[in-house]
Amino acid sequence: MMTKKEYGRLMHIVHEKSIADRKDSHNPKTHAWAYHPNLSIENVGAVFQAQNLQSSCPILSKFLQQEHVLRATQYIPDIFKLQQLLYQHFNHRLDRTVASSKSIGDFVKQV
Repeated sequence: MMTKKEYGRLMHIVHEKSIADRKDSHNPKTHAWAYHPNLSIENVGAVFQAQNLQSSCPILSKFLQQEHVLRATQYIPDIFKLQQLLYQHFNHRLDRTVASSKSIGDFVKQV
């Protein structure tokens, strides 16, 4: 059986009330419908910088600094597919001078 204090804490969690809202606990309005921004790297980074947590969380800080590099890794499978396609299509049939004068777009149009 829950005590009244434990029940009050549970209701504050369920209704998403902060500690500051506890003094207003008789208000029947719940915070379940309050606006919450989507969780994204940008939002986490903004909160992280706003609260100046770089020194207390160095690994997260490094991750957020290198996020653009990590985001680019999603294209690695496509790059491998393109490389395989180009290898199959031009294997030993393309000399270095022609290859250096053409762009990826030219190769894609040819394929």
